[in-house]
Amino acid sequence: MKGYTLLRQAFLAFAAISGTTVDAHSWVEQLQRLAANGTLIAPLGYQRGYVSRDNPLFKGDISDDLWQLPPNDRAAGAVLYASDPICSPQQSSSNYTNSDFPMLVTAPGDYIAMQHQENGHVTIPTTQTNKPRNRGTIYLYGTDQARSNDTLLAIHNVWNVNGTGGDGRGKLLATRNYDDGQCYQVNSGAISTSRQAQFSKVAANPMGSDLWCQSDIQLPTDITAGANYTLYWVWDWPTLNKANAMIGEEGVNVTKPEIYTSCMDLKIVDPCSEELGDVKSPACSSVKTKSNFAHSFSKGQSFNAAAVPQELTGNFAVPIDDTSADSGSNNGMSAPPNFATGGATATATSDAAVSATASTFQTVTTSASKSGAGAVGATTVTVALSTVTVTQGVETVTVTAGAAQSTQSTQSTQSTLTAALVTEGSNGAIGLAAHPTVEPFINRRRSRIEARN
Repeated sequence: MKGYTLLRQAFLAFAAISGTTVDAHSWVEQLQRLAANGTLIAPLGYQRGYVSRDNPLFKGDISDDLWQLPPNDRAAGAVLYASDPICSPQQSSSNYTNSDFPMLVTAPGDYIAMQHQENGHVTIPTTQTNKPRNRGTIYLYGTDQARSNDTLLAIHNVWNVNGTGGDGRGKLLATRNYDDGQCYQVNSGAISTSRQAQFSKVAANPMGSDLWCQSDIQLPTDITAGANYTLYWVWDWPTLNKANAMIGEEGVNVTKPEIYTSCMDLKIVDPCSEELGDVKSPACSSVKTKSNFAHSFSKGQSFNAAAVPQELTGNFAVPIDDTSADSGSNNGMSAPPNFATGGATATATSDAAVSATASTFQTVTTSASKSGAGAVGATTVTVALSTVTVTQGVETVTVTAGAAQSTQSTQSTQSTLTAALVTEGSNGAIGLAAHPTVEPFINRRRSRIEARN
């Protein structure tokens, strides 16, 4: 597994530079309850039939944790069938035969976190073109009447917030951006390095040095204690006809569906149950705590065990039907402008100007510095387009990266660029920086759980 991990990490680093497609996907790694101060607390819970990444039999495909619809090998191509099950075969029933990976024990009205790895979809976003700018939307559906033959198209975009959609057995509980605004996989790309600096943490299992993404939601207060409650986690990750767009925007259509799901059960207990461990539910009469988690969130705690505070303000980060977005989570608006569209010319607001044409290359010219001892002359670099963005939580910086096709000429002595970055600050300023370097992954220690995908 270690050899595979090193190979995979090296491939992802290469993809960050070359634009190679990263074929790595996601599922719910674990679930935890949230304390009133926003800390993720034990005991842990898992999706049905969970296979740990340190299991020698782990493959990270549809034979264990992954479920993709439509499957890549479908003869008819990328089409969804009405018969497509929402859960993988190993997750079609409440499959918790391994006591090491139980269902989450929780109570009505509790806040819970579902964690997934971003696998480069957030920090190396240019490896797949025309994907949603929020890196896809996660839909959370809930039911106390789950069936082994539940299908995707009978639930997804059918069950609604009021519980009146479709057959009425369940409801849409929440929407979340796949990118929670702070998660990252450690690599040398601009998004990852910026987030590593802002959301720094000590490496610890199971995440290692990475910071997993979260979907933090509040469970319904009217679910029944003493029974199980099923959650369907649906990551909708389509290819669109436009770049940096979102489904529902004018002129935006899906050209290729791509959906991943995780199915999991919750054991619902009384808010004061001993099964909850040391921290009882806020609904327990013996617990005197604030009911507004967003206000009681403890700042400064380790990111290894903290919720995403912006996700505690409401269950809908992405608007759906008649439900407006009510969460302060990353809103997907920080994606870069489409520099590759024809005819556009950016307006410089500082000491730089950038031209934009219908081309796979980008030419950027920065003017000489106006003052200062280190003033240099104009710099022109043409680079292959590969745009990424530092998202909400830090200053938004759009980065266009690629191998340089020409050299730079300055008044000071500088070496010829072999790679370059073009950066655009949120104030419109354009600048140049060195291309992200590829760290030799053979020197890195990875967590026990980082075996694949």
